[in-house]
Amino acid sequence: MPLAVPFAITNNLGSGFGVTKSPVTLAGTGSITVKSITVNGVEYPVMWTSPTNWTVSVPLCDVTNLLALQAYDLRGNFLTNASDSITVTNFGLLAPQPVVINEWMADNGGPGGYPDQTDQKFQDWFELFNPNYTAIDLSDYTLTDDLTKPAKWTIPSNTVIAARGFLLVWADDEPVQNGSGTNGDLHAAFKLNNDGEAIGLFSPAGVCQHAVTFGTQLQNVSQGLYPDGNTNSVYTMTNWTPRAANRISAPTVPNAVGFSIQPAAVSFSLSATAGHAYAIDFKNDLRDTLWKPLGTNRSTGDICVFTDNTAAGVTQRFYRARLIP
Repeated sequence: MPLAVPFAITNNLGSGFGVTKSPVTLAGTGSITVKSITVNGVEYPVMWTSPTNWTVSVPLCDVTNLLALQAYDLRGNFLTNASDSITVTNFGLLAPQPVVINEWMADNGGPGGYPDQTDQKFQDWFELFNPNYTAIDLSDYTLTDDLTKPAKWTIPSNTVIAARGFLLVWADDEPVQNGSGTNGDLHAAFKLNNDGEAIGLFSPAGVCQHAVTFGTQLQNVSQGLYPDGNTNSVYTMTNWTPRAANRISAPTVPNAVGFSIQPAAVSFSLSATAGHAYAIDFKNDLRDTLWKPLGTNRSTGDICVFTDNTAAGVTQRFYRARLIP
């Protein structure tokens, strides 16, 4: 019989974790000498899923809950070396925080900017961020670029932003495109002014959830909050990150990470930053004055691939990679 199985909590490998509701089910291991388990001195029913594996359901009374477990034998004596503890945070008890306008680009231009995948146009965009650990339904909330007109555009029904999630809004004045993209982006019925203006998010009752006011913008440079949701500071970011956490470092400088030669073709891979555009130029002789453009690719991940279908008879070729600003 498995008498020597250690008593231990196995949720999250024994480390603290978070949930969004109560009660929480704790799981663990223990020897067959364990008859009952108390949590903070209170005995709760134990479900044995195997001779050495148990679960117990425990209510969470506070946001932060230190749960100390002690095992007892058949006679009600506590077992030495049969105790464990874990901290469980119940984010569901936290008062919900407003969704915020987390990042915006009001001067988005090709080829170095960020295109809308629905129509490949370079349009204004901004990003909403949900700082809560539970999802928020934004149905019938409103967005505006004029804070004196909070109900300028109503967010469609069934628009839910995930816990700690992001939602991209194209300020392209093309609301007919809502529901047509693959990323769940919204398309608001207004555009942004790159000379400066405002963006506001309002509740269905007309209460301002968050608003930002910005001045003259630089092309293909975003502004936003860092860290995400921190409304105390606004940063300018060349490394814009729609639908993802904000970063204030510069985009990845392209470096060759792979190279292959086929008959009449050369392929190579560059390190990249998702969403940014990279260009390849070439020379057949380094003494040539001008570099010739080979092509431009936009990275969808951390690798950008180029292929040069070289002309017959070319014996050498030199390449350079550029990040398009």
